Amino acid sequence: MQAMKNAVLAIAYPLLCLLLIAFSSCFLISEEKERLAPPLLDSVEVQYDVKEITRRPLFVDSIRMAGSLVPVRTEELFFKDGGRIDRLFISREDFYMRRGNISVKEGDVLAELESGNLASQIQRQKLMLEKARNTYKIKEILGANTYELRNAAIDVQLAELLLRELEDSLARKRLVAPFSGVLTYFDAAEGQYIEPYAPVMVVIDPTALVLECTGDGVRYFRTGMTVKVSYRSEDYSGRVIASTEDAPDSSVFEEKRMMVDIENLPANAAIRDTATIVLVLEKAENAIVLRNEVIYQYAGRSYVNVLVDGLKEEREVELGMQTSTEVEIVKGLEEGELVIIR
Repeated sequence: MQAMKNAVLAIAYPLLCLLLIAFSSCFLISEEKERLAPPLLDSVEVQYDVKEITRRPLFVDSIRMAGSLVPVRTEELFFKDGGRIDRLFISREDFYMRRGNISVKEGDVLAELESGNLASQIQRQKLMLEKARNTYKIKEILGANTYELRNAAIDVQLAELLLRELEDSLARKRLVAPFSGVLTYFDAAEGQYIEPYAPVMVVIDPTALVLECTGDGVRYFRTGMTVKVSYRSEDYSGRVIASTEDAPDSSVFEEKRMMVDIENLPANAAIRDTATIVLVLEKAENAIVLRNEVIYQYAGRSYVNVLVDGLKEEREVELGMQTSTEVEIVKGLEEGELVIIR
């Protein structure tokens, strides 16, 4: 009996092992299939930012420059001889209290240096000249001979010459307004010693103003050019009357600058007011225009990316007029096409 049980177990045990191995293999095969064959994912469609090509009625390349109004006529006043200031005809207090808005008339004496008795010498010399002229007339009436008349005429000429020298000496010690205008600079005090040719005052004519512009952009302008001027939100026509490039002597302009005369400038225009000028360098009508950043350069050619039937396509283009931010497309694109901008 025992022998029979052992025979049955000997047969059943291997069969049970085979069944267990087969059953576990099913799980392993199923797991392996899932690991080796994952489900497929749907493809992602690429999205582009595009711009539809249209034509611009007018594409302009221009230069804009800002400037300020300055007087056409301005002059520094100085003494030709050095010395101490004896008298000021304009007080420093008035100048500063009125913020420099002191009016002067042509010929006004503004300041004098110490001149000793020069004024009295001039007065005496005027009398000497009058006496010499009277002597000449008397000799002429009395019928003096040729030599006497000649000597009398020489005395008159000598008196005139000395008077001119004295008057010139006095003029060198005076500051006189060369034209009617306004003082904008004042640096003097009675008793102050002044060096020869040192600026003491500045007078300007506030009724005649021009626009002064400085900077690298001046190189585009030439004397005689007509420009558009924007001043106080109004447009005016202007004409370049002086520029660095046209100056025969570079010392005339220490920096790059130019002057523009504005037609029909308002009467209330003020010194140091600002204005803007515009000069059109080039223009194109009915043009295709793109931003610079969508133009690509490679191996000497220019191209853009165009969207055609949902796909990106490189398109070679020919460039025309260019500004700092935009460029004209002369050839390679047509109106209605889509250019990829990003």
